[in-house]
Amino acid sequence: MPDTPKIVTSPLLSKHGFAHAFSLRTEEPGALVRALLAPQPLYQANQVHGAAVARGEGDVDALRQLPADALVARAPSAVGVRVADCAPVLVGAKETGSVAAIHAGWRGVVLGVIPAALAELQRDGDARRLVAIGPCIGPCCFEVGVDVAAQITAASHGADVVARRAEGKAYVDLRAAVRAQLTALGVAPGDIDDVPGCTKCDAARFFSFRRDGADAGRHLAAIAARSP
Repeated sequence: MPDTPKIVTSPLLSKHGFAHAFSLRTEEPGALVRALLAPQPLYQANQVHGAAVARGEGDVDALRQLPADALVARAPSAVGVRVADCAPVLVGAKETGSVAAIHAGWRGVVLGVIPAALAELQRDGDARRLVAIGPCIGPCCFEVGVDVAAQITAASHGADVVARRAEGKAYVDLRAAVRAQLTALGVAPGDIDDVPGCTKCDAARFFSFRRDGADAGRHLAAIAARSP
């Protein structure tokens, strides 16, 4: 029998030479992802569902204490985020080789973590960004109150991100909201890759806070910067 996959990747990022991966629950706690990115140091931060952006440089352990939900780095560093339903977004700058890893839950989407991360990435001087949106909770399962749905919709630049409404609740397409923000920031639709999977639906492959509560594990989504 074939081995059970332990990671998923983006054909778009791979095509352009960015080492990266989205771990599955079969690969907890992300040892294979770290091995794929070695020998680059892997920077992570203290995620707080906000919009702060950190640079992946300096002391790795110190950065883990810094509140931030997006990280940007240049070679020879790698950056990563941890998720259990939120959308992990990995970005590679085609010309400079700089990268970003973004933890995009609904709060981060509303607060603007994606534009903040891309603005920081732009400081390295690259116009073309290649993006992979990793597995996250899908519109089949992402039930929120109408007030939360309204906030996400307002942050989605006119995109229809509510899949359906039922009994005073709304089912929101978080991936569509992320894509809407990316295209509004000038990322070409063909430069956005959707890595499929609903974290709540697929218990065999994914952790899910919505499904498992506080006992849920976390996936690691990480990307290594490359030389220009």
